[in-house]
Amino acid sequence: MAATVAHEVAIYSVCQVAAYAVCWKASERLMPKAPDRAFSADALYGLFYYPALVLLALDATVRLGADVTTRWEGTVRSSQILGRLLLSRMLVHVPYLFLKRRKEDRRMLPLYLTHHAIVIVVYGLGTFRGRAHFWGAANALCEVTNCFCTVIELFACVSSEAKERWKTLHRWNSMWFSISYCALRLMLFPMVFLWYMNDVITHPDLSWAKVGNAERILYPLANLMVFGLSVNWALPVVRGTLRRLFGTEEQLAMAAETAAAAVANETAAAVAGRGEKESGEFDAPSSSARLYQRHTSLIKSAQ
Repeated sequence: MAATVAHEVAIYSVCQVAAYAVCWKASERLMPKAPDRAFSADALYGLFYYPALVLLALDATVRLGADVTTRWEGTVRSSQILGRLLLSRMLVHVPYLFLKRRKEDRRMLPLYLTHHAIVIVVYGLGTFRGRAHFWGAANALCEVTNCFCTVIELFACVSSEAKERWKTLHRWNSMWFSISYCALRLMLFPMVFLWYMNDVITHPDLSWAKVGNAERILYPLANLMVFGLSVNWALPVVRGTLRRLFGTEEQLAMAAETAAAAVANETAAAVAGRGEKESGEFDAPSSSARLYQRHTSLIKSAQ
């Protein structure tokens, strides 16, 4: 059985490499101004990959969550495909991460590698052992957030004209990204962990007795570790959403430009007024006060 599963994972991996190659070429044609080709191809790939994961995870969660026996011993075709897709994609994506050149991606590389290692170990166990597929499927519901995140990444790869044309979609997508992030990461992972422990406490003979030490230790540990990563990423998610919904960054930029223009105008007026001052017609203190007040009010209004 292990040899058969390994063969299937290898086939899935080859297919994913081929899919990435297609997305790379497509991104060159569709997003020629993308700042990073590896980033844009990854985003384009996620447009199809993540919805497929969500559908598989939802089907497996519903079908295996009925009772404690199916949660710990049951498998369905959707859970098997889900495990193979996740495992093969992580194996392919680890070296792919090193192709990305964006500063943010380079900075986040250690966290990405940690996340990928956790997924490879846990879903590798489930794929090769065929146990506790429900817990993997339930945790994989978090991939809903990546459906929205992919759209945000695509917007980062298109022209300013396209962003302006589709700005309403961008804002709504950002809002749903934050909502799904709170519900399906910050809330989902603790709920799955508590459900897991409840089965262990109330039905030890039907839960822990049916799995090995690897599942007993690594499954809850992985759940808590990914939850910790999600908490770590939560603040940037909220900041990004607020910026897109309310245009805070754009307002500050416009205010800064307006303030700079006002400073230039007032300075010119002040220089011109020096001649008037000599004739007693220019009040320098009041002009400086007006300059300071206008500059300050413009910045405060944007904030």
